[in-house]
Amino acid sequence: MQSGSKDNLNLLLKLADKLGIKFRVVKEELLEDLFLSEAISEGMKTEDVPKSDIMRTLKNENKL
Repeated sequence: MQSGSKDNLNLLLKLADKLGIKFRVVKEELLEDLFLSEAISEGMKTEDVPKSDIMRTLKNENKL
């Protein structure tokens, strides 16, 4: 959640807490990581390269 006013944001957080709504403050870096991991997961589902080929390549790279 973003707000132009820190006071308004704090008011919303207090209201959510009072209403029993659970929330968590998420740092921008964590959000970027989440979007990246979702993009990677979607990319792993393509039919262009079989997952087994990717995994074999990754295993071979780790041996170097």
